[in-house]
Amino acid sequence: MNTVIRKKLDILDLMPLGKKETLPVRQTKLVVPAFKKLCKVDYKLLYNEFLSYNKEIKYFADRFESFIENDIDVDEYKAYMEELGFNKDTYVVYPLRDKFGKYLFNKDSNTAQFFDAWPTMIFRPQYNYTLNDWHAKNHIDHTDSLTHGYRVLIPLNKNFDMTIENITYTLELGYAYFIDVTRKHSAWAQKDRVALSFQMADDTLL
Repeated sequence: MNTVIRKKLDILDLMPLGKKETLPVRQTKLVVPAFKKLCKVDYKLLYNEFLSYNKEIKYFADRFESFIENDIDVDEYKAYMEELGFNKDTYVVYPLRDKFGKYLFNKDSNTAQFFDAWPTMIFRPQYNYTLNDWHAKNHIDHTDSLTHGYRVLIPLNKNFDMTIENITYTLELGYAYFIDVTRKHSAWAQKDRVALSFQMADDTLL
């Protein structure tokens, strides 16, 4: 495993955005849970809008300058991510914002209304989609919640499983979940699973 790449990503995030596409994050708790079921969600409305999403939008290519700015070799980064289980044949991210943080969905959409009603400010919304059966090895996404916020995952069409510090959790349809990605975790899912992911800008729901 490339320890130089890993140490940089511990600070910058698994996608090395650093302080881009973020908001000021407020921390009120010294400790947050590893996992928490947050609320019920009408996942069918959100999933239907994923089906009409423009899947030609390129998450990685649009953010290529982040690799140059942070002196990260793209080939070494891809090799590291493939070692973790993230590769172009099994896993893809479809962003719901451009590289400046501007949302890409219609302000009258169900997705927009969902985010408007969410109790905290949110940033970095995206769809995570598995092209084939997928398994990510144990890893952390970053070490800095005060920059990168607090991760929410919402399954939109299939249940899937995760382990966090060797405890297995099932993310069931119909709910939103907090995942502490600063802790060692792994995940697996069947082909064509869609999850909505975003960051909360404070920890009040935790």
